[in-house]
Amino acid sequence: MNPIKNINANKFIAEAKDKVTSFELDPLDINLAKIQSNMTKRLEREMAEYGDFAPVVERYESKNPEMNISTVKISCEHDPKSVTKKLRKLNLSVMDKARINEYQCTLKKGYKSDILEYVNDEEFFSSAKKIVQLINDEIEHNLK
Repeated sequence: MNPIKNINANKFIAEAKDKVTSFELDPLDINLAKIQSNMTKRLEREMAEYGDFAPVVERYESKNPEMNISTVKISCEHDPKSVTKKLRKLNLSVMDKARINEYQCTLKKGYKSDILEYVNDEEFFSSAKKIVQLINDEIEHNLK
């Protein structure tokens, strides 16, 4: 058996302090992760395989003064254009701080299984975050 080696922990702490200056959680990341978790659970229960169903909606109100948005909303509903009545749409909408303009896009269209697979995937989070940030930048550009 090898003997236990003593190490100088202060050396490692000093090196870590040099590498990490600060650590902050992004409120957008936290809230999109909550939306993703809640949507996954709710869609499994509330989204019908066929036909109409009450829209499933999750949202958060942004309190971040650096963002130009007030509300981020993810909703899922049946696609009224679907001939088979099985297609669903997953939408993302963002409201500006003045609550005048709403920006909306469809994240995914497909059957129940397609929507559930997408919401459970990392692509959902990264796409939603990227779109929210692009909309925020667009609003900021329009304010100038």
